[in-house]
Amino acid sequence: MTKTIRDTLLALAKKQILIELIKKAPFLAMPVISPLAGLFIGYLLGIIIDKTILGINFIKIDWELDSDVEEVNKAVDKANKAIKEEDVEKIKESENELIEAARRLIRIGRTFT
Repeated sequence: MTKTIRDTLLALAKKQILIELIKKAPFLAMPVISPLAGLFIGYLLGIIIDKTILGINFIKIDWELDSDVEEVNKAVDKANKAIKEEDVEKIKESENELIEAARRLIRIGRTFT
């Protein structure tokens, strides 16, 4: 899906930028120069869009990690509280919650969208 969005965004932005550039510099509409200008603009926009998408994916993964770390911290606090209360049932329950929270934190399959 990201590829489709990237390609659509690239095509729309390239077209609009070329229109604006031709308004400022009409010689860019010449038959020989226009395709070259289009390739150049497309190349630059491709780099910009790819770097932006990569950055957004890293931010997304960072948010997911922050959420997972917060879950582990809550599970640790709950386990500590159960240990202090010496409640065997709560200790087992909090241990299972801590294991599940830790598994979510260290999972390998974080996805790029």
